[in-house]
Amino acid sequence: MIGYFRRQNNWFMALGAGTVLLLLALFGKEWLSGQDFYMKAFYGAIPVFLGVIAGRVFASWWANGRLRQLDELLYKEEKPEEFIRAFAPLVKRAPTNTVEYVNGCVKLAYAYEAMGQFGESLKQLEDVKPEQLELHGLAARALVANQKAKAYLLLGDREQAGVCLEELKQLQKTADRRVPALASNLKECVRLVQVWLDFLLGEEWDEDYITEEMRLAKHGIHRGEMGLLLAEMKKRKGDEEGAIKLFEELRETNGRLYAGREAGRRLELYGEIGDQTDH
Repeated sequence: MIGYFRRQNNWFMALGAGTVLLLLALFGKEWLSGQDFYMKAFYGAIPVFLGVIAGRVFASWWANGRLRQLDELLYKEEKPEEFIRAFAPLVKRAPTNTVEYVNGCVKLAYAYEAMGQFGESLKQLEDVKPEQLELHGLAARALVANQKAKAYLLLGDREQAGVCLEELKQLQKTADRRVPALASNLKECVRLVQVWLDFLLGEEWDEDYITEEMRLAKHGIHRGEMGLLLAEMKKRKGDEEGAIKLFEELRETNGRLYAGREAGRRLELYGEIGDQTDH
């Protein structure tokens, strides 16, 4: 993910080359002075080249560590606003025809999704053109289509969610022939979008699948969204006690995120309905 840190990468490579030149000047000056001009150039260029490579390796290690810290800010600490402030400038500096740019825009879109700003989430993907990537193009298209599908589902836009679902299905067919590991991931994406869309359309849905999706969620943002969806499913089938229990849990555990705030809002609506019934 050097693409986010090109300036630092150049600094580290220059530092590696400079360090080698300094060491040559300190410890190899006398030996080099006895060599022919061409041999001096040769013996000097090789260590400098190795210094540049060392700088590049260190830059990659440093960049991965920095990105890991940023990812933890979003997925572990669940602080999407802070993540956006720190990460958005890096994405803006990345070339638009790179996988780093596409991945970065998807992460920013997900951060806005976590805050409940679904229109802004979609806006982050407006200028993304994953189909133009020579490498990783298929995976990048899948990331963008899946992120758009979730935003549309959360907005309740069934038509656009259906369009994204069809795109995901086509990408899965392509991946079946070319990238089996990606096809397996896409299969799960298609399944989730299909179940979610079935619910929005009022068709028969698979509640057990959403229950399992919530249980296996790797971080609180996804777990909260699945919990909110599951609560709505329970509410629609008449299990108000189960729905209220989930809403209460989400309000306590995801209060800073959209899922928790929305759960609190729906609990307030339950309270208002109850008050009106009492009267």
